[in-house]
Amino acid sequence: MKLTPFQRALLAALDETGGFTTGRASKRADHPYCRDSARQRSAAARYDFAEMMAEGLVRPIDDLKPIVWVRTKAGTAALVGQKP
Repeated sequence: MKLTPFQRALLAALDETGGFTTGRASKRADHPYCRDSARQRSAAARYDFAEMMAEGLVRPIDDLKPIVWVRTKAGTAALVGQKP
């Protein structure tokens, strides 16, 4: 999977131990087209998190709401440009 700049920023905003909610991670990633709207930024992040979760790059910490995301080892490898 080729990562978009926003997906790379989302991965960089996360780590493998502690997580962030979708809204907090999207705010840290600063989407270039959704800077003025937290709703649009979170919606874009939700879409990208779903794509990256399907690729195994991120995962939710648990089944609770709101979803708290963490980066996986494969996500860290993708972020630094290595194959897992």
